[in-house]
Formats: sequence, structure tokens, C-alpha cells
Amino acid sequence: MLTGAAILAPAVAWLSPLGFLPLAGVAGLLCIHLWWRAPSPPWTLVGLLVALAVWAAVAGVGSPPREAGLLAGFADLGRRSPLKLLLEVLLFLPLALAARGLDPRSAERAARVLAVGAVALAVVLLIEGVSGAALYRAFAVAIGEADRPDLMQRHAAQTGYVLALMYWPAAAFLLRERHKRMLAVLTAGAVVPAVLLHAAAPVLALVLSAAAFALVRATGRAGATVLAISIGLFVAVAPLIVHLAALAGLADAARAGAPASWAARLDMWTFAAERVSERPFFGWGLDASRTFRPNLILHPHDGPLQIWLELGAAGAALAALFWVWIVRAAGDVLPGDRTMGAAACAAVVVYFVIGALSFGVWQEWWVALGALTAAWILTVGRVRAAPLPPRLRREVLETVR
Repeated sequence: MLTGAAILAPAVAWLSPLGFLPLAGVAGLLCIHLWWRAPSPPWTLVGLLVALAVWAAVAGVGSPPREAGLLAGFADLGRRSPLKLLLEVLLFLPLALAARGLDPRSAERAARVLAVGAVALAVVLLIEGVSGAALYRAFAVAIGEADRPDLMQRHAAQTGYVLALMYWPAAAFLLRERHKRMLAVLTAGAVVPAVLLHAAAPVLALVLSAAAFALVRATGRAGATVLAISIGLFVAVAPLIVHLAALAGLADAARAGAPASWAARLDMWTFAAERVSERPFFGWGLDASRTFRPNLILHPHDGPLQIWLELGAAGAALAALFWVWIVRAAGDVLPGDRTMGAAACAAVVVYFVIGALSFGVWQEWWVALGALTAAWILTVGRVRAAPLPPRLRREVLETVR
């Protein structure tokens, strides 16, 4: 099943990133039996997510009707109900359980397919970046879509978000296999097209994740702990950071010289932080960000601020604990292999940074992509834990000599 998901992932990333919801959903359904068969499900993580869903059922009660999250009506039930969060826990966590229980041969097959697919997607994105998304433009026109070069370039840039998440699992496998040329192509495809297509978020995510990789690779669990605390603190004080930046005049200075999309983000962040100060503990309710038009376009384009805005301080505390647990678990994917632990932490940083700049916390396809990323990391971890094949053992011995 994970091999099939790895085969489809590059095509889904290029054709429609939103397609990761059905891809992960079907894979999760096929693995759901692992809830009863897995030797040790991550109950701490499950407890945190269930607590977050329960709090989401409470937060926002008593808000004015315009901003009410939970009680907005049955028409919005599928979008706003905390039950959706519980269903995602039930459906997506089995992907990680399946990856953790793979036998070495199945894990290597899935990891190899993932790496080859990621490199192929990198080549496609390099062509898209140089040509201004000519490949997808030709495909879109062929199926009858409007010929809008700007939208085609934006779509190609969105594909780069997916490749950024595939990067570290694929890189960890390629490092084990010593495929330096493929790793170089993968790196170029993850970075160069994003720069050419003006997609700053994946570039920033990859830069910061490279720093996280270097930290954990050099220091091991100590570095992972520092990273976990740093991310948890950022979630906990996100509105305060925005307020302090506004008081110091940094927000206005940044807005003056920023591109239109980033100026809009700064406006949304400032607005969201102001609304947080009005209901700091309970928040405005699950998915209430959508009701603050035109100041917010669907969500604040910042995950921590969205949690604060909708679920208040209690929700932010649970989210901070969630991220601390995730980073610490990533650092422990393979305790004896710092490279694998560093790659896992770097993948978490990519997801966190992109989520803090671009997407809504509750967007189902984004949550599904996070679950697939976790499964890919655990799959590669299973491969790296296995003994090296004879060819690589000989190469290692020759290097030592």
C-alpha cells in the first residue's frame, strides 16, 4: 500500500496537490486494521489529538453569531465539526503504523519508489521553472482549462510544496545508497524552480530545515530537544511575536518593501493577533477564521496564529505539546543513526514552516500530506535500520581503507 502511494505521489503532486486527501484516505482505510494489531500505537500523540478535538468542541461557544465556530449550523457541520478531527486521527495515523511495521524488503521497495519518484518530479519542476510552467500549461489547455499563464505558474509552484516534503525522506534514502548525482538533481529540483516561480515559502522551509538537519546531525538528541522546544515556544507565543513586531515598527517596515502577497500576509497576521487579544482563552471557534472576511482570506496563512485565533490559549498549549512530541519522536526515529533522525526532524521543519506561511491548519489535503510524510520518513527509517547490501558494504570498507 505504501509503495502504491509512493508511485502515485509525484503524479498527484503535479496534477492536483488536493488529490492527496483521497490518496491518503484510501491508504489509511486499507491500513485501519493496524489500530488493533499494532504492538504499541502512539497513545500520547493520540491523547493530544483527541484532547485538541474535544477542546475544539468547547472553544467558541458563546461567540457572537457571526464568528461562532461550533454552532454555525448544520450546513457547515462537515467543515466545522470537531468530529472531523477525530476521523482524521482514526484514518491517517494507521499510515504511520503501517510504515513502522514494514518488513525490510517492502520498506526498501517503497523507499526506492519514493526516491525515484521524487527525483523524477524534481526534473519535471526544473523544466517547469525554466519554461514558465509550459508542461502543465499544455496539459491544462488540452483538457479545456483557460489559458492563464499566471495560474499555471502558481500551480507549478504549489507542486514545489509537495516536493519539499518529499525531499528529506528521499534524501535520507539516497544518502544511504550513495546516489550523489540523484541527490544533486533532487536538491536542484526542490530549490531552483521555487526561486524561478517566486515561491518563497518552500525555499525558506528548505533552508531552515537544512539548518535543523545540521543541528541534529551534529548533536543528536540534544539538538532534537532544542528544536522541539523552539518550535513549541514559537507556537505558544505567536501572537506576542506579531504584537511586538508591530510595536517596534518592524511590520510596517517589512510591509513597505514586501511583494503584494507578503504584504497581504502581514496584514492578516496583524489582524489575527488583534482578534486573539479579544478572546485569548476560548478563541472564536473551530474554523472561525473563514468568517472574518475580507480581513482574512479563509485563514490567517499562519498555523500557530490560526490555532490561537480559533481555539485560544488552551488550544495553542495542546498544539505546542503536539509539535514538541512530533519533533522528539522524529529525533528518535532511529536513535543510532543521526542522519536519519536529522532528516526526520528536517522534514518536520519543512511541514511546520510551510504551514506557518501558506496553508490552513485544518485543510484536509494538507493534513493528509503530513501523514504521508510521516509514513515516508518511517519507511526510510526501516530501510536504514537494515544491514547494508553487499555492494554498499564493499564501498564503505574501501572508503575506510
